[in-house]
Amino acid sequence: MFGVYFVDSLGFIRIIDTPIYLRFAWGSAESETLWAIGIAHVLAALFAGILYRTLPLVVLLGGAFGLFALVQLSYMFHALTMPQAPPTLGMPLLYAVAVSIYTVLNFAIWADFSTPATIARNAALGVGVAGWLATFAATALSIWWAAIELPFAAHLRAVAAISFFLFSSCVVLFLFRNRQRFHQTDPQ
Repeated sequence: MFGVYFVDSLGFIRIIDTPIYLRFAWGSAESETLWAIGIAHVLAALFAGILYRTLPLVVLLGGAFGLFALVQLSYMFHALTMPQAPPTLGMPLLYAVAVSIYTVLNFAIWADFSTPATIARNAALGVGVAGWLATFAATALSIWWAAIELPFAAHLRAVAAISFFLFSSCVVLFLFRNRQRFHQTDPQ
């Protein structure tokens, strides 16, 4: 969970600090835009709740990392190719989907890994380490990158690379865990 919070915070801090992206998404004056983002959050959370009961955790985390990589790349490509043009609504909608998926995971995972006696401790440690520590570390790194005047596209390229690395790690873990199933011979 630390990785998901980290890539979310590291990317989002820079995105909302960029007026064109804030104006056409979370800071929009148009209620339709805000409603669309809110509805995307709710629908993605409902969908994530359904998927949580059917898919392995590593697949869901990999999906969240993959979505974050796509989000960061879409903002990066927009910044590189047409920075003055209004961004599409698809970028913040995809971001909302990624955030809702990992938020559902964060709320459910601690209960599943705990007993009634340990839920409070596990949730506090999990949210504290995963959420707060990752957010503080990402904020510090983002402030440093801004201080050294790292360009917006380079910032998001780095975040996308981290997201893609974590996505790839989830794929490898999933395949490693299921290697016996892939190597079974058909008994005759």
